Amino acid sequence: MINRIMDDYKRSVPVNDLDALRKVFENAKKNPAIIPIKTNVPMANASPTYFIAQLLYRTKLYGLRYFVHFYTILVKQLGFVMETESQKERRLRIEDAAYAVLQDKGYKGTSMLAIAKKAGCSNETLYRWYGNKQALFASLVVANAEILKPQIEQLIHADGDTIEELRLLGPRLLDVVTSRKAVALNRAAAGDVYHTKTLGAAIAEGGKNTIAPLVGQLIQNGLDRGFLQGGTAQQIGQIYIALLIGDVQIQRAIGVIPELTPQERNNRADRACAVIQKLYGA
Repeated sequence: MINRIMDDYKRSVPVNDLDALRKVFENAKKNPAIIPIKTNVPMANASPTYFIAQLLYRTKLYGLRYFVHFYTILVKQLGFVMETESQKERRLRIEDAAYAVLQDKGYKGTSMLAIAKKAGCSNETLYRWYGNKQALFASLVVANAEILKPQIEQLIHADGDTIEELRLLGPRLLDVVTSRKAVALNRAAAGDVYHTKTLGAAIAEGGKNTIAPLVGQLIQNGLDRGFLQGGTAQQIGQIYIALLIGDVQIQRAIGVIPELTPQERNNRADRACAVIQKLYGA
């Protein structure tokens, strides 16, 4: 598997990192309770993209948490480049095609073949990369959750006024979670409730493991530097998210309200931060 990764992505890493990565793969392959993968593709010959997609889809709630741990080691700690420029271009084309077909045919009517035709690639490519439709859409959830990471990390390292940082973050967070892509994924998850029941869990885990920890770190910085007081980072973060987002995601998913305007996003962020300032401001 290590050799396959090196061949695929032409990336060299220190020997100790390779050893750590090998242990992750070996543990994943040896523990069928964690990875109940049923496929004709031998694990030793599977690409990392295929492996991760299968891992994300097959293991459901426990597997999603394991996936985040695995992904962290592979990408963050090792600095691994998971795709070439041509692979990235093809992936983005596939993602755009998946959203387009989803909006046109709905989740139940969306097929891998239709996405492949829309993306201008072979059906075999989609199955090799993702394994199935559920894994493909689960990967879209991960990609959507990752959008805000660089922006939140920039605010964390800026060491500014935490209330103002939350005010800046609010409209961006609302833009991501209420966007057309997010709405399409939420509707797809609703359509999957009586099928595989994996997309809803993936969306929940994406927010829990990607966005929430970073918001918590931003707030913890504020507590440590005296901008906030009287609560924990988790408590303040939960109140901030509840005030900021509320039931907007649900209303967007069921078509009750249109996409929020920039002014509406700013107003919601201002109101949320005003409450946080009143409750926890130093």
